[in-house]
Formats: sequence, structure tokens, C-alpha cells
Amino acid sequence: VTGIKVSNLAHSVYEDDLRDLFSEFGDIKRLHLAKDDHGISKGYAFVTFVMRKHAEEAMETLRGT
Repeated sequence: VTGIKVSNLAHSVYEDDLRDLFSEFGDIKRLHLAKDDHGISKGYAFVTFVMRKHAEEAMETLRGT
């Protein structure tokens, strides 16, 4: 798994916030924050890492936070 779904995000979160957080685990290939028609976060995002081990490390470290 190189891609993970991140849920239960605050509606005030921005893509840059997520990129800052997840880039600590490795290179990000793609990051998509779901937004409504007004550009407000829907509370979930998809993060795809270049390497599988980085996705697994992020999931293990951030699960439940």
C-alpha cells in the first residue's frame, strides 16, 4: 500500500498542513484534500507516497491521533 486515506480531519485543515505532516515520513507522490464547493475541507484526504514503507510508517505512527 503506497496510498492511505486520512479521515476525521478538522474542516480548517489545508493541504500544506498535511504535506508538512506527512512529508516527515517520506516523499509524497500525490496528496488530495477533499473539499466542498466553497473550498472547505470535507474532513478526509488521500496521501500517496513514493515508497510503500513510508505509507506504512505514517499509518503506524499516526493511527488514532
